[in-house]
Amino acid sequence: MRLSACMILMTQTLKIYMILIVIGVCSLSTAGNIAYGKSYTLSPAPNYPLCKNDGDMKELTDGKRVQSKFMWSDPGSVGWGGASAVITIDLGKIYPVDEVDFSTVCAQGTDIHFPEILVSASEDGVHFDLAKKIDGSSAYEKAVGPVDPHKVNPFTISLKNLNAVGRYVRIKAVANKGSYIFVDEIEVKEANGISSELSESIMEKNKVQHTYSNLALGKKYTWSKAPNYSLTNNANDNVKLSDGKHADENLPTIWSDKNACVGWAANELEIVFDLEKIEPIDAIYYSTQAFPRANVFLPTIVVGVSNDGTKFKQVAVWTP
Repeated sequence: MRLSACMILMTQTLKIYMILIVIGVCSLSTAGNIAYGKSYTLSPAPNYPLCKNDGDMKELTDGKRVQSKFMWSDPGSVGWGGASAVITIDLGKIYPVDEVDFSTVCAQGTDIHFPEILVSASEDGVHFDLAKKIDGSSAYEKAVGPVDPHKVNPFTISLKNLNAVGRYVRIKAVANKGSYIFVDEIEVKEANGISSELSESIMEKNKVQHTYSNLALGKKYTWSKAPNYSLTNNANDNVKLSDGKHADENLPTIWSDKNACVGWAANELEIVFDLEKIEPIDAIYYSTQAFPRANVFLPTIVVGVSNDGTKFKQVAVWTP
């Protein structure tokens, strides 16, 4: 099962929701943006003082555009005074890449011009193949018209139909005429409708390099009914389910371990996890135990996902 969501609904009839709340008037829709939340490297290090800050290593894939068109003075952007800048994004696994969008600005009166953009892709992070390059000024003139030298002109340079495949996407911005480069967001779009042969090839390569991580580890959660089983309940109930620890295997039952187990006397329960951002979801593991003689049975688990916290799509049901 391969999903992309920020919310997961499981039923115990047990239901578990994973909820993301995004606040910010300049936030973009992250649907289809496979670079959202991904890590990247910058070379050279950003050096334009008015926008340089500790957030430079997150701002280009945070799904947000700056509020001001004066990008060079907004802390949400990244800037260089120099001939070129290279941004390399790690997508986490191999994707077919169709489009890269580079949000930048031109203000000719302050010697800021649209850069030339070169996009390359790599499966191993070492060997990169050039997919496409485009002159930013030419792209603006084609989409909007002549650049007004007396105005500030924000613009997203889009490189489409890349026909590239890779885990790493490298964007090189080369200063055109001027000596400054500014960017506040980079988006990468996955290609759709690829051939079955290419799809199978990508899947096999990702099997080799894919590693799993617990997305719920350390995340906060709430429940529809407070835990009420006296043998397990304590002040740590609100962290036990995502602390990465199982019950002591040397104990006869999981509810004998007050440090690991949370318990309810209930027929149905909802638990809500906040993953903090939209994540690709491959599997869900629910650790429990049955003991029929004590009237404890395995629950039915229903899984649903949502990207907005309101509308859920059921994607799986597990029945004992």
